[in-house]
Amino acid sequence: ILGMHLEGPFFDPSKRGAHDERHILAPSKGIDTVKEVYGLNQVQEKENDNDVDYSSPMLEDIDIITLAPELDGALDATKSLTQPSASERNVIISCGHTGAT
Repeated sequence: ILGMHLEGPFFDPSKRGAHDERHILAPSKGIDTVKEVYGLNQVQEKENDNDVDYSSPMLEDIDIITLAPELDGALDATKSLTQPSASERNVIISCGHTGAT
């Protein structure tokens, strides 16, 4: 897999489409919420420095995330995801399922 496009659950509830409303939420804690929801880990080194745990998805696997920019925490998440640093990847944010005008 070259990269993933993740769509949801960060949608305006009135614009959720076919997505179950029980799973729609805001990224209220910014990047921390994104990581919690998607079960993301940074590279987890095992006991031996040569062994790396790739069993959980990593932020580096994501290319695009679709979210509603007006949600609480969406701006903070967007900044963290789009401004690469030593620990984050430059992810494309696609605005979707939004009530923004």
